[in-house]
Amino acid sequence: MLSRLAFILAGLAAVAVSQRHFGRSLTGGAEPGPLTRVGQAIARRVWRHSGDAGDKVTATPTRSPLADLRMTTVPVGFFRTVGTIAAAEVRELLTRPGLYLFVPLIMIQATGNIVTTVAAFDAPALLTPGTMAGQMLNTLNLLVCFLLLFYMVESLQREYSTGFAPIFYATPARTGAILMGKALGTSLVGVVIVGAMMVLCLLILLWQQLVNGSPVALSVWPFVVTWGVVLVPTFIVWCSFVLAVFGLTRNRYTTYAVGIVAMMYTVYVQSFGDGLTWLTNWLGWSAVLWSDMGLFPLNARPLLWNRLFVLSLAVLLVTLAVRWYGRRDHDPQRIFQRLQPKALLWSSVRLLPALIVPFALGVSLWLNVESGYQSEGQERIQKDYWRRNFATWRDSKQPAPEHIDLDVELEPARPSLPT
Repeated sequence: MLSRLAFILAGLAAVAVSQRHFGRSLTGGAEPGPLTRVGQAIARRVWRHSGDAGDKVTATPTRSPLADLRMTTVPVGFFRTVGTIAAAEVRELLTRPGLYLFVPLIMIQATGNIVTTVAAFDAPALLTPGTMAGQMLNTLNLLVCFLLLFYMVESLQREYSTGFAPIFYATPARTGAILMGKALGTSLVGVVIVGAMMVLCLLILLWQQLVNGSPVALSVWPFVVTWGVVLVPTFIVWCSFVLAVFGLTRNRYTTYAVGIVAMMYTVYVQSFGDGLTWLTNWLGWSAVLWSDMGLFPLNARPLLWNRLFVLSLAVLLVTLAVRWYGRRDHDPQRIFQRLQPKALLWSSVRLLPALIVPFALGVSLWLNVESGYQSEGQERIQKDYWRRNFATWRDSKQPAPEHIDLDVELEPARPSLPT
């Protein structure tokens, strides 16, 4: 009871401190002290007397052409726009408490399983950088993608929520630069989490060396290779997908719903369905089987093609996002014109450069999956082989000897039987 009472008092004290801080932020600073209040009263009295004196100051307006000001305008470049918007997004993220709350939670969730892993003979498992990176991959994929979904949508919605959108979207900044800047700024969340996880894993390995005498050396390379090859393309294509959905729907809650459904459907297919193939496994779920004997010796080639296909999809999604992300309100007449066959055909032709690469990579991956040893065709061939070579003789009676005529000749001089 005393413990519960102490927590209640701590909560009430936190509310009181928050109320005081919020009141100061509304008034623009701290409340004035006694000397400040006296000075303000004297200033008001002096202003009142000066107003009674009837002194009026008038200024004669001067008119001059704007050319005398010699003002010039310089178009802002694409990369400068990207850097400016990305820097603004980073400053906004650093002031939000979510980054400092969810990063430790994700770190605890990702490291909770591997630290308690027990090997044979009830001895702690010998952790290596590669095994740690591979075991944390699915957890980081899922949790960081969910976090990126919310931060990305809130970043796109911020101008509309604050009422700054009419001014912001009237600037000459290019739409692609705006979206890229927001995506780069938001991706800081994934970079911070992955970097913090790598530091934590190195500390665990160091503790294993100092306490248990582990011979495993500290190495950053397995983390860079594993997380860089799998996580980075996943984060890129996921942010591109969120951009495209928000640009198409222009609604934060619809984008949330589509993103959550897409993520949960992927996990459902992998866990309870037929499983993901190298063509559909955009998340990189269980795609890495680490071996300290070599770099991805079992699935290096399909993993490389899968990541290239994911990056090509990201380019296509960004192209669609730039096209769908309207900076003006929709005109019903304009929408009707864009749905005409000629306009749709021309829009499709303009998308061909961004569509050729993912189409070619997707077809190549699909053909390799269909010809792989785990494909449906190969399973059908194995069943036919089993049916013809095993099932045919499964129920037949095995031959057994009933009567044997044996003629044995023994030669005592030779210590062996005749062949």
